[in-house]
Amino acid sequence: MGGLVGGAGTPEAYVATLTEAGFDAFTVEDRREVLIDFVADVRRKLLGAESVIALGKVNVGGLDLAEGKRPARRAAELVQRGAGGLSRPRASCSVRLPS
Repeated sequence: MGGLVGGAGTPEAYVATLTEAGFDAFTVEDRREVLIDFVADVRRKLLGAESVIALGKVNVGGLDLAEGKRPARRAAELVQRGAGGLSRPRASCSVRLPS
């Protein structure tokens, strides 16, 4: 995973680390569409919660949904701009272990 997860590296950083460890034959899958779908789902759920609260169906005390909507909106912006994403690096190792 790269991009939006705190401390996550880029696909290039993962490839460099795995190369140093002796792995080769890399493929890196761009899974940004999964992240886009996830962020959209979170935003829909927040909208649903906001609607239920507005209708007076649920009492949430002092809960401020804006605090949850702000990072969800920012995540959507980053993913749409290509500044955040999700990738799955795969590698194989051709090193043979001694018998």
